[in-house]
Amino acid sequence: MPIYDYQILTLNELSERAHNIAKEHGFYDDPISPHKLADFVSKQLCLLHSEISEALEQCRDGQFCMRIVNDKPEGFGVEIADLIIRALDLCRYLSIDIDKCVRLKMNYNATRPFKHGHKNF
Repeated sequence: MPIYDYQILTLNELSERAHNIAKEHGFYDDPISPHKLADFVSKQLCLLHSEISEALEQCRDGQFCMRIVNDKPEGFGVEIADLIIRALDLCRYLSIDIDKCVRLKMNYNATRPFKHGHKNF
């Protein structure tokens, strides 16, 4: 298993690495035609949701700490990492500047009122 040092990369650089790894492992064999893009993105969003569901199962099992089982990392944080990796991969495929989007959104969120939306959960 390769060891990568991603500590100094931007989100866009991580996005490119995630996408390259996905391509190297056969997840982008054929180019996707523009008229099938919505279907492709819909499927990718379902896969993002599946990672959230896996994180929920780890939460239900109380597995918040990362552990290694048969050389495979497991736990709540690992499932959240899978979610982020899938999202970064999709952003790179769609040429989204995720670094800029996250920074803009975080700056906007900082300006929002206390408990905006008035919802407790």
